[in-house]
Amino acid sequence: MESGELNQVIETFTVKKDNLQMFSGALYGVITVNLTT
Repeated sequence: MESGELNQVIETFTVKKDNLQMFSGALYGVITVNLTT
């Protein structure tokens, strides 16, 4: 495996992890709002 490929895999994984954190954060916000109203 080339080091360039490895970097691309790491980059993709990092982006997906960030999106997942953003998504779960938004989901948590929606649930919290629904419970308090």
